[in-house]
Amino acid sequence: PKRCAIDNPVDFAGLAETEPAEISPVLDICLSDPDIGGAMLVGHFGGYHTIGGDGVLPAENGAAEALINSMQAREKPFLVHSTHGRRDLSPLMRLRDGGIPVTDSIPVLAAVASGLVKATPRKSGSVALSNVNPVDNKEVDLLLSKAVISQPRWLMEPEARDLLRCFKVDVPEFETVTNRAECAE
Repeated sequence: PKRCAIDNPVDFAGLAETEPAEISPVLDICLSDPDIGGAMLVGHFGGYHTIGGDGVLPAENGAAEALINSMQAREKPFLVHSTHGRRDLSPLMRLRDGGIPVTDSIPVLAAVASGLVKATPRKSGSVALSNVNPVDNKEVDLLLSKAVISQPRWLMEPEARDLLRCFKVDVPEFETVTNRAECAE
């Protein structure tokens, strides 16, 4: 649907919760790009049926099989974060059995991705850093000071998006609303 962002990151914008079969074709398109070395799925996969009802479970199991087949055909890493990652739900168990790492921890997912990057042989050549804009450290410090004090610390989505922008990471457009009138507008 038009509401879905197709840049990096791709945002299913709620579509995957009711139509999990749409994930694999999108992933195939992304991974067919030779400049993309791998992918992460972040969200509620494996537990969509716990949100939308048991009728979603067959589609979610089918999506898990399609994701396994896609990864085996592409031979590129695919990692999954699911808020249901600690549960023994059949779609997640299928992914694990198919060799796809699943976790409920974004820091763990990031550490695995970092390890994969470090272990991957690099193409020869160098990256020119002369065109890289410097990061505004004061802005970064201000945003990080807003992190919720917990273990681990975390940012609310608007501040996290702003932090990503500080590091020149493109994020989908969004707007925060705080009441019914702003939402309607």
